[in-house]
Amino acid sequence: YGSRHRRRLPPPFPRAQTSGRTTMEQPFQPSAPQAIYGIQIADPTLARLTKRVMCLAAAAAVFAVISGIVNLTVNTSGTSGISSSGVRVGFVVVAVGLALLVPACGYFGAKNADSNLACCFCGFNCFGSFCNGCNIVLAVVAYMGVKTLLDNCDYSDRTRSCPASWDWSTACAKIAGHENDSGRQCFAYYEDLADKMKNGLPFVVGLTLPTLVLQCCSFAYGSKFYNHLKNRSATPTVRVLYATHAIPGQPALQVH
Repeated sequence: YGSRHRRRLPPPFPRAQTSGRTTMEQPFQPSAPQAIYGIQIADPTLARLTKRVMCLAAAAAVFAVISGIVNLTVNTSGTSGISSSGVRVGFVVVAVGLALLVPACGYFGAKNADSNLACCFCGFNCFGSFCNGCNIVLAVVAYMGVKTLLDNCDYSDRTRSCPASWDWSTACAKIAGHENDSGRQCFAYYEDLADKMKNGLPFVVGLTLPTLVLQCCSFAYGSKFYNHLKNRSATPTVRVLYATHAIPGQPALQVH
């Protein structure tokens, strides 16, 4: 055939000219799924958040059980008003069971990628951290208030800082079991109360502060996990991307 009958054959693969070189398109390979406690998760951000939420939920569950055991073994009848050991055991068991519901929301929410359970885990930890923070502040303020009252309103030596209306003979009139106490007996009751509060304050702070820190961390990572789930569900499907790399150009084939 003559030169005018020559034709070009199509290239064996798609190519594009880039600065005199040919690029071949290949499908973009996504990152391999990560195994998080037996769960295969392709999204690396979701995998990291899932692992942290599940670890925090497990730690909260263990700490809830330990707190229940400590509350059961320590004699708290003077502050809780529960004198029967059987009633106290039932009270602690119910309290621990309710406390385990929050870690369960976090664990199963992370395991099943459930945004509703993740929202419950995040919200309850936010509320719990606020309550525990108030508990610590109130315990410290209550002790300081009783101590200041005893220092300024001593039964035998009142100072100018003591309120003029304060009367030890009527201060215990509304306290169960001390309605008929004299002024000196009421003052002795408050002294004994101050000693109990002073001895119990390290226990309250030591038991509540780790829970507060754990709940704050759970709220922080729980909110990130929840937001990531919501954003992922709202993101439309993206078409497959192709990565290219340059290869030497090939001359066109000619047929004579």
